[in-house]
Amino acid sequence: MPHREIKFGEVYANLDDSQTPEGMSAEFIDGYYDESGDHVKRDGLTLFATAAGSAAIDGIYETESVSPGTVLVATNGVIYKMASNGSFTTLSGVSYDNPGTQVKWAEDFTNVYCVSGGKPHRADLSANTLADVSGNSPTSCTHILWQKNFLLTNGLDSSGAGNKGMVHISDDIADKYDLSDSWESYNNETHPDDCEALLGDWEEVYAIGTHAIEARYNDGSSPFGRLEGTFASWGTIAPYSCLYVAGQLYFLMERNSDIKIGKIAKRSPEIISWPYDSLVRGLASHTDARAFSISMKGRPFYVLTWPTANVTLAYNIQQNNWTRWGHWNGSTHDRWLGNCYCYSRSHVKHYVGDRRSTGKIFTIGGTQDDSGTIRMELRSGFISGQNDVTKFNNYIRTKTTGASFTLQYRNDGTGSFGNSRTVANPSGKFYTRTNRWGSYRQRQWEILHTNAEAFVLSEFVEDYREGVR
Repeated sequence: MPHREIKFGEVYANLDDSQTPEGMSAEFIDGYYDESGDHVKRDGLTLFATAAGSAAIDGIYETESVSPGTVLVATNGVIYKMASNGSFTTLSGVSYDNPGTQVKWAEDFTNVYCVSGGKPHRADLSANTLADVSGNSPTSCTHILWQKNFLLTNGLDSSGAGNKGMVHISDDIADKYDLSDSWESYNNETHPDDCEALLGDWEEVYAIGTHAIEARYNDGSSPFGRLEGTFASWGTIAPYSCLYVAGQLYFLMERNSDIKIGKIAKRSPEIISWPYDSLVRGLASHTDARAFSISMKGRPFYVLTWPTANVTLAYNIQQNNWTRWGHWNGSTHDRWLGNCYCYSRSHVKHYVGDRRSTGKIFTIGGTQDDSGTIRMELRSGFISGQNDVTKFNNYIRTKTTGASFTLQYRNDGTGSFGNSRTVANPSGKFYTRTNRWGSYRQRQWEILHTNAEAFVLSEFVEDYREGVR
């Protein structure tokens, strides 16, 4: 009898029920593909500590040069020091701007600086205070970085006016960038657009505009000269989608109203969102998309989440593929609970901040999300064998870990899944065979796993015979 291995997830994720039957609504939710191509349920989120204020966690950061190993948490306008036992120390003084906005961080060997869509703030970790950077410091800053003795931000001038395409720089570390002439600026000249985001790596500064990306470096005189051959004609309308991960720049790309997800490696733009282009293009709002990188079992991910559209996608950087992550609310998947991430070397913990108004900080690990269900879903394309002949199923053979899972299907373009069975793994075995799954012309399979346990699907093979036309 013929048999075939059924594929699940990304391969057909870009197609929907109105397109070719072989690609009908394939999906992989709350997991990732490992190096062997197996489908692995993602790790859960375990509660570590709760900050005051009952608000979302806007940022978590571990210092490197200023009081090395100090973990800072931003929530509800307040910056806290968080100890390894989960206790908090408040930084008194001003509140950071625009609570609910992602907080970006930098440090200059003496203080830590942060921005969140307003003016830069300075954290003095010895005095446990937070103050505004005064003088002629810029405003409306979404990003900040330290690069070769310069503090750099994007944004408007100190009066809240000027050209939003400017990059503001200061090397006035002695006066804490507070004087009336501490800051100067340069324009990205190649393309007259707004500077939405500012990132730095390998002693290079990337100004990501609405329509283009331009790079500069500290040439010792300008002080930042243009890096030739680095202009890219894609920009972004989502400043917080822009992120450097593993030496590559990832961002939500926009050109002529075409929305895609891309990366720049070795200064060459590459579109990477093809499995989910239809989903991304159809989302209600893109400007509020925010990204952060995480590490899960040593695997780096670029996690991009859309608050308004309530969707999260996770890109496995090692394997170059996507899955969708979510939070099961009892009837559907909302976006994932994560709002920001930080690996603390001093605490030896992977921290994730809650997007909800809870003040919760999680560690990555365990088999539940904040004591709630992780519902892993695997959905194949619609399987027809490229013909309309009736197929009669003989058996399904699966190789999985975990005690059991639910298997169900829908036939011939019908809307609802049904005919579900609980497939249990015999004790001490990985292979399971179940018989007599009926007949069909076209079929889509779905696997659900909701048990509080690890789960891996390594193989799904169908044995069948074909009838006559």
